[in-house]
Amino acid sequence: MKTLDIVAYNNPFANAFKLIVGCPILESLSLEVTKCNSEEDLIFNIPTLKRLKLSLSFINPASVINKVVLNVPNLEYLFVDGVSSSSFVMEDVSSLVNLPCLKTLDIVAYTNPFVNAFKLINDCPVLESLSLEITMCKYKKDFMFIIPTLKRLKLSFIKHASVLNKIVLNVPNFEYLFVHGVLSSSFVMEDVSSLVEASISCTQMRNHHLWFELLKGINGVQSLSAKNVISNIDFKIPLSSPLLVFPNMKHLELKDVCQYGQISHFLERCPGLKHLRIDM
Repeated sequence: MKTLDIVAYNNPFANAFKLIVGCPILESLSLEVTKCNSEEDLIFNIPTLKRLKLSLSFINPASVINKVVLNVPNLEYLFVDGVSSSSFVMEDVSSLVNLPCLKTLDIVAYTNPFVNAFKLINDCPVLESLSLEITMCKYKKDFMFIIPTLKRLKLSFIKHASVLNKIVLNVPNFEYLFVHGVLSSSFVMEDVSSLVEASISCTQMRNHHLWFELLKGINGVQSLSAKNVISNIDFKIPLSSPLLVFPNMKHLELKDVCQYGQISHFLERCPGLKHLRIDM
């Protein structure tokens, strides 16, 4: 058997891991754990595994797992849901995680992404695609993305953060940026010189200056999609600034963004635009 999908409603150690151990050539595994009262470690020691989807979204808040050990040297794709919960603890990630071939990492973090999420990210030496969804962050600490191999980054912020964090991007091989949800953080673009395409969909925003800083940081893109940006943003503030020009812009898509007068300000900043799509 090469593919195995398991939903463990109670203790996953009773039957789930017996099945996993019995698959010596397993390549794809999906494990959802909804309840667990065992303090055993979740140990994935599977040399053949290439795809792993792990969900620890416990229904019972009293559920607890001591540690998650990932020794999967050939893993190429990893999805982890629940890395911020108290049930998922990796105090010494270097000894618990072996992901030398991982190229795609998708993480859902509910409260504090600095506990485990960034430990995972930093332990992926050839990471090319990263998706990070954060429900809410209460900790004043910068999001540092210093990843030379990264090409694609998707950031989703579900709720308004109580603190102002910085998102620092030093990604010299970067090609695509996606920002979704609540914009409560300022972007610091240390190196996004290879960025080609960006997609932005903001439902809430702390202030207009965050929008301006984000646009200024990605002004070298060739393709920009701005969708569902909240209607009360004054686009004239950033777009009338002589500092904001999109010299390489070839493709622009605007959907539910602003009124026609504000769109004209956008177009004035794109001297080489070839394709425009507007959905009002």
